[in-house]
Amino acid sequence: MKELEIVITIYRSLIDNISKGGIPIDLRLKSVVGTVQDDPFDTWIEHQIRKSLPVNYEVYHSGALTTPDIVIRDKNDGTVIGLEIKKLIQKPNGSDSRGLTIDYNSSLPCGQL
Repeated sequence: MKELEIVITIYRSLIDNISKGGIPIDLRLKSVVGTVQDDPFDTWIEHQIRKSLPVNYEVYHSGALTTPDIVIRDKNDGTVIGLEIKKLIQKPNGSDSRGLTIDYNSSLPCGQL
């Protein structure tokens, strides 16, 4: 159950940021982005995760073209989980650019390899 507790902690921390206008995010300029995978939103999420977890957790942003996008490890017991960061960017007509599909590396944490 440890893996689910980590995800719930992160989720609760993110929803605690909800204000009347949504969750305020401060992203670096898009022109500073190196590759498709080097995304300012991924970096923002990594920072939020670091803030939400105790110091005994290590958080790694995997970097360009590496999966999972974020790896979290509990230094005390060795629990490791990987997170894929998915952006929901609308097309100009308002539809989902991903076609409402889930890709092979997006799944709920199961705690097993």
